[in-house]
Parts: sequence; C-alpha cells; structure tokens
Amino acid sequence: MLKLFIISSKIVLGEIKVCRRLMSFPNFIVNDVGDANSIFLQDYENPMMLDFGIQNKDFLDDDKFFLKKQLEFTRELIVSHYHKDHFNGLYYVNDKNIEIRKLYYPYIPRFQSSEKLIKEIHFLAFLQSIEYIKSGSCASDLISLVRKVSSTEVEACSLHIGKTIGQYEVIWPPKSADDFDVPTLARNIKIIEDKIKEIPEIEKLWSTFDRAEIDDNQLLKIDYEDLTFNRDILENLKEPINEIESKVKRITNRFSICLYLADNFLFLGDLEQKEIRACLENLLKQNDKEKICVKYFITPHHGTHYSDCIRDFIHATYVISSNGKERIKDYNLKYNEIGDYYHCTCCNGYFYGMGELSEKVIISALPGTIFIV
Repeated sequence: MLKLFIISSKIVLGEIKVCRRLMSFPNFIVNDVGDANSIFLQDYENPMMLDFGIQNKDFLDDDKFFLKKQLEFTRELIVSHYHKDHFNGLYYVNDKNIEIRKLYYPYIPRFQSSEKLIKEIHFLAFLQSIEYIKSGSCASDLISLVRKVSSTEVEACSLHIGKTIGQYEVIWPPKSADDFDVPTLARNIKIIEDKIKEIPEIEKLWSTFDRAEIDDNQLLKIDYEDLTFNRDILENLKEPINEIESKVKRITNRFSICLYLADNFLFLGDLEQKEIRACLENLLKQNDKEKICVKYFITPHHGTHYSDCIRDFIHATYVISSNGKERIKDYNLKYNEIGDYYHCTCCNGYFYGMGELSEKVIISALPGTIFIV
C-alpha cells in the first residue's frame, strides 16, 4: 500500500491499492494562482517548479491549494523573470521541508548599458520586495530566500539559449545582444535612471546599487542587511515606484526564460511581441521546421501578449493561460485559433498536463512519479 496525496477540490492523505502509471511526457501542473504563474514540472530525476508566484497569500494558506506540497517535491526552481507575480510565493514559505538544490534565473546579454540594466533590475526587485520583507533584490535575494527554506545547499546560475534543464531545452534569452534592439533598450534604461533620481528617498537607496560590483553570475555584491530605509516613507511612494516598475517590466519581459520540449511543451514566459517572433524564428530555424506543433502551449504573459506570427508558427493541442480575474479581461481571443482546446485557469482551474485528464490526480511520495486513477 502506498501513502499518496490525492488532488481534487482538496488535498487529503489517502491510500490506494491499484493505480495506473502514465509514462507520457511532460507531466506538469499549471496551478490556479490568480494573476500569477506557478507551474510544477515533473522530471524523473529532478522535479522542477517553473516560477512560484501567487496573487496573494491565500493561495498558500487555503488547504484547497497544494503549492507547498509541490514545493516539497521540487528539486530545481526556475524563475522565468524578475516580476513579483513569478516568485513572490517564496516570501510566504516559512518551513524547512524544502530541498531545492538549484535555482535558475535569466541571463542578461552583454551590451554597453547591460551592467546598468542588471543593477536596475536588482533595484526594482528590491523595491517590489519591500511589501513582503525588509530587504531584497532579484537573483541575490531569491537565493537567500530559497536558502532560508531549503534544508540543502542551493546552487544558483543564469540560463540562456543552448542550455538544458532535465528534458527541457532553453530557447530564450539569447547569450548575445544581437537579437535585441539595443539602442531602444539603452534609452529606456536611461529613462528609468532619470525617474529614480527624481525622488530623493529612492535615489539614496539606488546609489548603493549603482556603486555595486557585479560578479560572474550577474549577482550584485551588496550586503543587503546593511541597507536601511524608512518603510513608511517608501510605502507612501508607491505611485512613483509603480511607475518605475512599469518601465522596467517591459525590459525584463524581453529576457524571460522560455522552455521547449520537442512535440510536447512550449513556454514563452512574458515575452514582448518582438521577442516572441525572434524566439520562434530561431526555434524553427534550429529544428528545420515550418511550424512548431506541440501538445501543450503556455501562452506568454498570461494570454495577454500576442504576436501575429504565433498563428503562423504554432499549433497546439492545448493552449493554456495562467490568469486571474484581472488578466482574463485582457486575454487575447486569437489564442483560441491556434489550438484544439484552450484552458484559462481563471475559468477552468488547474490544468494537468498528463495525457488523459482526470478528476483525481495522485502525486506519489516519490519524486518524479505521477499517477492517475
């Protein structure tokens, strides 16, 4: 007899005598987390979590959600990009039942202003994290967050085209800046810096990031414990912080980690239109194909970012969007034209990518095994 976790409207501990194992790939769960993203990827060697974002802490506290249990199975965590709706669930995990061994984050290609961009991304994530904890940065603080909840050593590194994670191929971001409109990026980076300098309280904090050195893993050499600020003052500056955030968001979207598993799975992060086209054209070229046919396609930016090339380049059996009550309002209906079935978590709940769908899905206590009954 196996002791298993039965996933339905609630999680309960239970026992079963007979079950049927599905060997098809990929085994994954697109979680219903509101306007955020959390995808559990089954890999027989290292179960992975692709983002760990939630709309609010209720998605972890309510027993009908089972994100914490998925995190306990997780051995590798991929943060597709530095927006809080893709990693803020980490701020609410306070136990030590986690054994994450590797943490991945996006590589920023080198160009003239890339160091300034890396610092701005770190600074934005620091400002975002203020509503959760006293200090934070992007990759650096994610590492410390994971180490706080993980009982094992955590190895951290960036991802770019050419790398693989388990069964999945990394198809974005590129290692070279040639695939980006660098002059436009540089102008936006300068606009962000000028906006930061308009507010003395924010500029004072920014100076610490601006002076910091960047190591080979694109992490800032900052002692975050020494950063001091008045939380009340910064909370009263939410409007300018949100304005800075909106400008940085468009840039960080362009560097989203995207994954591909031939004939099965395609994830395009939160890519913007130009990068969607560049990513897909590169994927078609590398595989010598005219069209990418997959069983599961996760739409970029919760189904709100769309490029006309998607209709020409992709066909999927299932088109899946992770969204909540706000994002669903901007869902692009053109996505319904490229697949046989479409699924929005806001309307349809969790999506189980594992062959035949079932009302009862069972995750065994052994990592890398999914059962259906």
